[in-house]
Amino acid sequence: MKDRYLILFSLIIVIIQTTILPFLKIGGVVMSLPLIFLISGTVVFGHWKGLRISVYLGILLDVLIGKGLGVYIFLYLIISYVISSFEEKIFKDNFITPIILFVFSSIFELIFFSIFKYISTGYFMSFNTFIFNIIVYSLYNSIVGIPIYAYFMKKYMGYSMR
Repeated sequence: MKDRYLILFSLIIVIIQTTILPFLKIGGVVMSLPLIFLISGTVVFGHWKGLRISVYLGILLDVLIGKGLGVYIFLYLIISYVISSFEEKIFKDNFITPIILFVFSSIFELIFFSIFKYISTGYFMSFNTFIFNIIVYSLYNSIVGIPIYAYFMKKYMGYSMR
């Protein structure tokens, strides 16, 4: 996939994330379509395209959401680098692989933003709320992400999920 398509697709995903998905909350938690695209793209396209996807998504989210310049770029670069470091060791066409990737990436993202929010505002959510958010966010990303991951695997790598 060429960079202009990655940029266009990233822009579409960020627009959907910021306009439509806030209306599809479950328990006050919104799924992360950019995270799903980042994980799927890093696994399917490889290390360098995964890093470019993380930069494109990170810049767009930092500009549009505005939690701070570079926050999403830093977070997505870490996630993409960790996933691509396991690229040779994971079974890409197994259903357990995306579940593990989505769950651990979702947990890492929530921990990252909880720490960031505590540092920037001094607010720390209660333990019960934090655990509830982790469970709902991980399940939501996994349920929506697995069909997207399977589509990427089928379209770009020719694998069927087993």
